[in-house]
Amino acid sequence: DESLIEELGCEDSDEFDRALRLVERKRGFLQGHPPEKQAKRIEGFLMRRGYSFETVRRVVRELFHRDEGTNP
Repeated sequence: DESLIEELGCEDSDEFDRALRLVERKRGFLQGHPPEKQAKRIEGFLMRRGYSFETVRRVVRELFHRDEGTNP
């Protein structure tokens, strides 16, 4: 059913947006750490809050692509 697929895609996007905003607000705790360590801390932070692995990876890729042009 197409409406169910659209609904699920919307939920994934909403989860991604919430996770991204949460990390952007909390990014101060990452200052001074190398990118690999920052990525691991972001992953743990979001996983402990119940975000899916796919969402966590998307957030990390988005943040590092936007900020540094690299993907940890």
